[in-house]
Amino acid sequence: MAGWGRKSIKDDTKSPQWQEENLTWIEPVPGQRWQVYKPAAPQFEGVLKDLIAAGYKPTSSGGYNYRNIRGGNKLSEHAYGTAIDMNAMTNAMGQKATDIPNAKELAEKWNLEWGGNWKGRPDPMHFEYRGGGEAAPPPTDTSNPITGYSINPAQATAATEALRTDTSNPISGYGGGPNGPSAVPTPTPAPTPPAKDDRTWLAKLMSGFGKGSGVAASAYGTAKMPALNPTQTTTRVTPGQAAPTLNPNTVNMQRQMMAQALARLNSGQLFLG
Repeated sequence: MAGWGRKSIKDDTKSPQWQEENLTWIEPVPGQRWQVYKPAAPQFEGVLKDLIAAGYKPTSSGGYNYRNIRGGNKLSEHAYGTAIDMNAMTNAMGQKATDIPNAKELAEKWNLEWGGNWKGRPDPMHFEYRGGGEAAPPPTDTSNPITGYSINPAQATAATEALRTDTSNPISGYGGGPNGPSAVPTPTPAPTPPAKDDRTWLAKLMSGFGKGSGVAASAYGTAKMPALNPTQTTTRVTPGQAAPTLNPNTVNMQRQMMAQALARLNSGQLFLG
């Protein structure tokens, strides 16, 4: 809307304090400076930079100027720093002709009013702030409540399907490839314990040792201490059968075997399932 500064800014804009607090300088091209209202600076600078990028060269400038509208008794938008002029010689007030390329489109892009659109007395050198911030970015779908970015169902489905069918990662079974960031060498499985364990043998040994004479020396040999073997079994006395004569060597052998079994158990060589 035309006249935003006059309608919205109620302070005394000729005050040095107001100027110090509310005005700033922009210089998009060396040697050409505009003093403008701070909130409007990004938009004025944006349109000027776009023109310069298109090959247009501003050779004269006009920004803040505490004065009335030409031929009127109301303050000009220049009195608020909310308007800029450029190249007045080739874009004079009252004429429709302009040498500013795409002036109308650029003004719309940067949310500015262009004087060349005015009826009655056009002013093609003039660009005026309409309030609000700088040009808004393209509309963004922020329907994703977590990321704030758009959700494209088709893309999401395609991405999920690609991940599901890509089994190149040897660890996870999903995408990433054998040399991908999540791929690591396949770990070596832990060794499987022997199918047979020493539980039965150890239980029989402990049972026999507890009865003192319940283990016959002939089951293990008397010449020397044999190596422990889980396939060996003890000989037990059946009910009603006379127990063999207690042999000190047998008891000592049982004790030694028990100590050896405990040592094997502690070292991990004896498996109890």
